[in-house]
Amino acid sequence: MAPFFAWERHHYVRLAAFACVAAFVTAEDNVFLNPASTLETFPRTLLAGLAKIGGDGGASPTVHVVGAAGREATVDWTDACKIVGGILLVGPQVFLDGPEKVEGNCVSKVQALYSAEALRDALVAAEAHLGSQHQRQAASPGPDSLAPSVEEGVVKAAQLEAPDMAIAFNSDMYTCPWRRTLAELLRLQNPVLVTTYDYFEVEALKRILDDPANTFSAESLRECDEITAGLYPNSTPRPGGAMSEVPTVRWLWEGELNPHSMASSPNAYWLAFVGVPLSAGRSAPNEEL
Repeated sequence: MAPFFAWERHHYVRLAAFACVAAFVTAEDNVFLNPASTLETFPRTLLAGLAKIGGDGGASPTVHVVGAAGREATVDWTDACKIVGGILLVGPQVFLDGPEKVEGNCVSKVQALYSAEALRDALVAAEAHLGSQHQRQAASPGPDSLAPSVEEGVVKAAQLEAPDMAIAFNSDMYTCPWRRTLAELLRLQNPVLVTTYDYFEVEALKRILDDPANTFSAESLRECDEITAGLYPNSTPRPGGAMSEVPTVRWLWEGELNPHSMASSPNAYWLAFVGVPLSAGRSAPNEEL
């Protein structure tokens, strides 16, 4: 009787095949062996997206990273900050993981579902913080009292303005929790870049954006609001209420392999779109009925 651990021929064949694969996959290139390679994809994709879209916003564009969470907070954005004027990480889970201080001196964070209302609230809070800081420095003048700066982690007002580009990494934007955020991104009427893990997610997002009558109907929003409120009960602002006209979509590109990411990685595909006013695009949904 052969020993328990005796290998048959097919065991050696499998081992040889694995060794051949391993010889071509280095720790530098393998997303599983080297998680840092995945994190490097984020700033590379952001900068390449700005260049491909051509909307660099001048010398110092602002970018909003939508749906940001712990992964985005652990990215080293230092190199990106040399080119962009500001990066704002926005998401209901942005503070749940990762360091309080994000690497990159142009990065701030807002914990909220992405919306114009959330950004306005953050702007009010930032202005109030800056005002109180001015008062403290006036009461206790020091060498820096003439050049006050916002403390680390507090959003800078310029970052809360409409971005030159919004980007969502590894996004399931086609699902219900993103529904109102999707409408807000269309309302920006500025480029939106999305990365996904699989191409079926690209196709799913295209389907819902190309069918605004159903995507943003009162029934669809009500259903999605219930799901979103269950997932993020403490989110700000709370979802709900009717939406005014949502711009239609114009595709900048409809889904390609992301050349700045590995295949089978969380950001393997990318697509981009922009919202255009209904008067400039196709007819409003209620005019098609």
